[in-house]
Amino acid sequence: CGRLEARLAEGSADEALSQQLVELRSQLDEERRLADGALDELRACAARDRDEARDRFAALEAELSGARAGAGDAREQVAALTLQLESERDQARRARDELAAAQREERWHAAAAAAGSAGGSAGAELLELR
Repeated sequence: CGRLEARLAEGSADEALSQQLVELRSQLDEERRLADGALDELRACAARDRDEARDRFAALEAELSGARAGAGDAREQVAALTLQLESERDQARRARDELAAAQREERWHAAAAAAGSAGGSAGAELLELR
C-alpha cells in the first residue's frame, strides 16, 4: 500500500511539475510575443527615422546645390558688372581726354587770336607752330 501511495504521490508531483512547465512555457511564449512586438516597433521607428534622415539629407543636398548654382550666377554677374565698369571707366577716360584736348584747342585759338590782335605776325607764327 505504501508503494502505491508513493507512486500516486510521485504521479501527482509529476503532474504538478508538468502543469508548472506548461504554465512557464505559456508565460515564455507570451513574453517572446511581447518582445517580438517591441522589436518590430523599434525596427519600424528606426526605419522611419532613417527615411526622415535620408529625406532631410536630400533636401539639404538640393539646397546646397541651389546655393552653389546661385553663387556661380553671382560670380558671373560680378564678372559682367566688372567688365561693364571697366568699359564705363574707359569711356569716361576718353571723354575726359577729349574734353582736355578741346580745352587746349580753345586756349590755343584764344592765345592765337590774342596774339594776332596784339601783333599780327606773332599770331600767324603761333598758328603755324601749332
